[in-house]
Amino acid sequence: MELGYWLAFAATAVMLAAAGWVGWLAVEWLWFQPRRLERKLRVQGIRGSRYRLPYGDLKEIRNLVDEARRKPLPLSHSIVDRVVPHLTRAVDLY
Repeated sequence: MELGYWLAFAATAVMLAAAGWVGWLAVEWLWFQPRRLERKLRVQGIRGSRYRLPYGDLKEIRNLVDEARRKPLPLSHSIVDRVVPHLTRAVDLY
């Protein structure tokens, strides 16, 4: 019976270690890696919006798209401002 307890303890320890490792990899991927990249880009002079978890700039992009769709479509063939206004804004800013 003693061996069964040690096996259960060892299996639990291995499972907790694996869960901790996977958790750490998730935090590294979702938080630390983007923050490091943001810091490196800022040192090089590339400014942009700050990293926000989990949705990032989606709310701002949605507002820009809604605002662009409220305006009438121009008679020119340039529809980029209406289709991807966030990219046009990024090019103008940066």
